[in-house]
Amino acid sequence: MEKFVSGIIAFWQETWRTNKPLFWAEAIGTLCGMAAALTMSLQSPTPNLLAIFIFYIISAILLMYSNYTRHSSWMVVLMTFYLVTTTYGLFRLFV
Repeated sequence: MEKFVSGIIAFWQETWRTNKPLFWAEAIGTLCGMAAALTMSLQSPTPNLLAIFIFYIISAILLMYSNYTRHSSWMVVLMTFYLVTTTYGLFRLFV
């Protein structure tokens, strides 16, 4: 377990050292995705969809950018899917 944790810490340190803006984009994007999921869970069965969609859009854009920059193709596909579906959800919410 100690080796696993030290490997994770080393990975984060390397990510921070190599590209600070991407580190922050990934950190903020991840936290926004977690906030959206937490908002949805805690406010179930009638969550605030506007807040959830906003968190998911911010998350998708930041993670799409950082994964594109890091050449992580499948994560770009996933984040693009999240962005498109969330944009559609926002459209349906207001139109």
